[in-house]
Amino acid sequence: MLFRYSARCFLGGLALLLLPAMALAEKKSPPQSWIDPDTGHRVIRVTDEPGSASLYFNINAYTPDGKQMIYTTADRGIGVIDLATFTAKPLVKGPVGGGPGAVVVGQKTPTVYYFKGLKGDAQYASLWSANIQTGEQRKIADLPRRAGIFSINADETLGVGSYIIGDGEDY
Repeated sequence: MLFRYSARCFLGGLALLLLPAMALAEKKSPPQSWIDPDTGHRVIRVTDEPGSASLYFNINAYTPDGKQMIYTTADRGIGVIDLATFTAKPLVKGPVGGGPGAVVVGQKTPTVYYFKGLKGDAQYASLWSANIQTGEQRKIADLPRRAGIFSINADETLGVGSYIIGDGEDY
């Protein structure tokens, strides 16, 4: 009797170990589009790229003509999706940014603005732009340590950000 009980416990334990593995093996990728049950809105998955993400809703990700959208890639770079064909292409190799809002598309031109953070003992981060149509990238300005640009104004002439004075402790 003791043997049968032990065998049942062993088989039950084995089943508990195998069930999660079987569930992972059967896991399917989400559909290309679906209707959200809470809102009734149609949701479209525009890329299958693992680790990619859209920008937060309050950050402009669309070109002025509304035909393209930028997104962050798995390496924290920037990609572009053509919204008519859903074809994606890399624009800027990562890592770029450094926080929410660190990447934004201009309202006037098809330009994405982003900053590259400090590396090692570098004294400056830098603000960059990339033309979404041509891929041309250019450095706009060096920023002091502990500073970042988080938005661009409507006519793309000013960067908005923050700068921490001193060591960041309250005085």
